[in-house]
Amino acid sequence: MSLRTSLALALCLVTGCAGCAAGTEDDGAPASPAVPSSDGGTSTEDTRSTAPDDETSAPDDSGSPTPPSDAPSTPGSYPAGPYGKALGDVIPNLSWKGYRNGTGAWTDIALADYYDPTGKKGIRAIKLELAAIWCEVCNTEAGAMRGKYAGYYARGARFLTALTADTIGVKATQATVDKWIGKYACDYDVSADPAWSFAPKGEGSSSMPYGLLLDPRTMKIVEVYPGYSPAILSHVDTLISKNGG
Repeated sequence: MSLRTSLALALCLVTGCAGCAAGTEDDGAPASPAVPSSDGGTSTEDTRSTAPDDETSAPDDSGSPTPPSDAPSTPGSYPAGPYGKALGDVIPNLSWKGYRNGTGAWTDIALADYYDPTGKKGIRAIKLELAAIWCEVCNTEAGAMRGKYAGYYARGARFLTALTADTIGVKATQATVDKWIGKYACDYDVSADPAWSFAPKGEGSSSMPYGLLLDPRTMKIVEVYPGYSPAILSHVDTLISKNGG
């Protein structure tokens, strides 16, 4: 460095010259451009907005995402997959809107509610049924079930009827469920299921009602019964006995 340059630099330091420092930041990067400040002076604040690296990673004020209907709400609250809807499969953790015990508030009902791996809940068998108001055989079964559930409940069985439709082509709603409960005085769980959530592919109205019997210890499907047969209750009895009832 020449003597003249050294003297000029010393003079800048003594007089507080801003020009020497304006060209670089402390880290050697170019300084941010000066912009007008609210008091009429200048500021080196960078006013450019920066998009997040991944917009999908921004926190959601509503809290954690809701898990899908076939996943347990908390670890250990439902058996691990793989899941399926055929005999011997662990059924997914399906959920619906409906009435518990045929009464009370219109609320969420999920298969995880019936999962009882140790027997602490006292649940020994789960009977699921797809039905529809227009289905004559479904109505026959609902009538045959009247008055029987209380005894099965006391022994550890839980029944749920999931209604797929009202009239043909009209998907089930809360009003559909209200009509069904009113007609058959259902004291078991009844829900709306316009998606036919546990019907296998290829099954249709010819197999209605369509039922599954689940073991609450494992949530495996132990019986599949398309159509209605009074004999299904004997299979419920067998599963209750197997699980200590």
